[in-house]
Amino acid sequence: MTTSFAVLADSTDLLVEAFARAGADDSLVTHHIGQPDEATMIARVARYPVIVVNESRISAAVMDASPALKQILFLGTGAANFVDLAAAAERGIPVHTIKGYGDRAVAEHTIALLFAVYRDIPAQDASVRAGGWAGAPLGELQGKTIGLVGVGAIGSEVARSTYWSGRAARSISRASNTSISTRCWRAPTLSRRIWPTLMKPPGSSTPRACAR
Repeated sequence: MTTSFAVLADSTDLLVEAFARAGADDSLVTHHIGQPDEATMIARVARYPVIVVNESRISAAVMDASPALKQILFLGTGAANFVDLAAAAERGIPVHTIKGYGDRAVAEHTIALLFAVYRDIPAQDASVRAGGWAGAPLGELQGKTIGLVGVGAIGSEVARSTYWSGRAARSISRASNTSISTRCWRAPTLSRRIWPTLMKPPGSSTPRACAR
């Protein structure tokens, strides 16, 4: 039997479909459905040069039981939670991630939660479902400034979202072990007339300094 180039050790039906649509058929990728324990993982991946993992752990023991292993791909960004990175480095096995995975989705969810908290939506929803109505909190987010601790990929997406919704975002991030940098995205004053015409992302120009 011909061995595929890579193995997706804990695949799902959706991943099988996604890989097939991308042109990676079973001659390139072998799929095993379900999350394995360590012994099952070893049995699944031992012959393959590339291990692809979704939500299961790749330990040092799995690597040692896979003499053909050359690369590991984690289908997300937080590889340290699923792959023993120190063991991989010791064995000279590169670990790859999906850069940008979920950045916008997480940022959008952050904005959704911000609105939910500011408008007290959970309590209002419960009240209406119970047949009551106490009235929604007054106030608007436009013109407010939110603080972001960390401006990596997700934080930057949050800042861009707050920019176009009429808010300013003040951010703070640790550039190294000894320095901290700050940045501000100042939201422009936009009329309803020109708002729909502005589609250019704020990253295309230098953010204005925050007012202190």
